[in-house]
Amino acid sequence: MAAPLLKLHYLGHSSFVLRFASGVSLLTDYGKSNAFGLESPIYDLGDLHPDVVLYSHHDDDHDRGEEFPGATILDGPHLHEEVGIDGIVFEPIRTSERAPGDNTSFLIGFEDLKILFAGDCQGDIVSIGQASGRERVEAHFPKSLDLLFLPIDWIHPIATDAAAFVELLQPRTVIPIHYWSGQAKADFLAALSGKNEPGAKRFLVEEPGRPDYAIESACASDGATRVISLEPAPW
Repeated sequence: MAAPLLKLHYLGHSSFVLRFASGVSLLTDYGKSNAFGLESPIYDLGDLHPDVVLYSHHDDDHDRGEEFPGATILDGPHLHEEVGIDGIVFEPIRTSERAPGDNTSFLIGFEDLKILFAGDCQGDIVSIGQASGRERVEAHFPKSLDLLFLPIDWIHPIATDAAAFVELLQPRTVIPIHYWSGQAKADFLAALSGKNEPGAKRFLVEEPGRPDYAIESACASDGATRVISLEPAPW
């Protein structure tokens, strides 16, 4: 049996280890645990030495200031063009948290996989209820995604808007990230489940109770989005 195209492990908040079938390991937004005194643990990386380290921005909950000798650093705020690394393509997308273009999402391509690590795009998410905001989201964010890492919490609850964002992009799989409480995640999962209709489930919520997940291949979508709620743990 062929190895999965992608294996991932959730460290917490917005931090993941992604291991591609080519052998390349990627670390995302490795921030300080429980930054700002809020409940959002980010567990330690242990002895793993990632090949690539990605930062959407440098707030404490996304960058703990650790050095990674030998790794390729993708610094979102200073990256303005597509980068290819060992068969993986990283395309920065200027997105918004508090001001236009103050954050970076990354479209990541590997073989036939299309992955969007959305960084902190909450400003775009909460604008989706306005026609101009929806148009901007449709113009800047790609569809036909195999996997979407989406922030679902902010300085105020955004579960309903985050669910509408998923509904608009229709990814094959979405993993909720960047939440300050279990209640915030529960509200997001409930908002998506509430969009289902009898006999026509568009959002399939799975809570496997573990930090790891694998994508075997980039298959055509069956019209439903799998919503994978992971539990963070040390590497």
